[in-house]
Amino acid sequence: LQRIDWLGALLLLAATILVCTAFEQAGVEFPWESSFVISMLIISAVLWMLFLGWERHVTKADKVREPVTPWRFIKSRIMLGMMLCVLVPLDQR
Repeated sequence: LQRIDWLGALLLLAATILVCTAFEQAGVEFPWESSFVISMLIISAVLWMLFLGWERHVTKADKVREPVTPWRFIKSRIMLGMMLCVLVPLDQR
């Protein structure tokens, strides 16, 4: 349990939940310009940046914890492209 990157996992979970909730509620229950949607997207973006910074720190400095996303995945264009393809769904019409 000491090797688990708890902070990285929580940052990833919170950022993902906020962006998914904002996209699910925008245009349905709240307008896109509402403070609810905009604030959730801004907070999610901040959490994503904190997540990336934390993962870099854990990968570079900490030898006890295993990072959720090792920094070598983010530096690799192929791995980054694969992760972005998973995060950004393409239109399947």
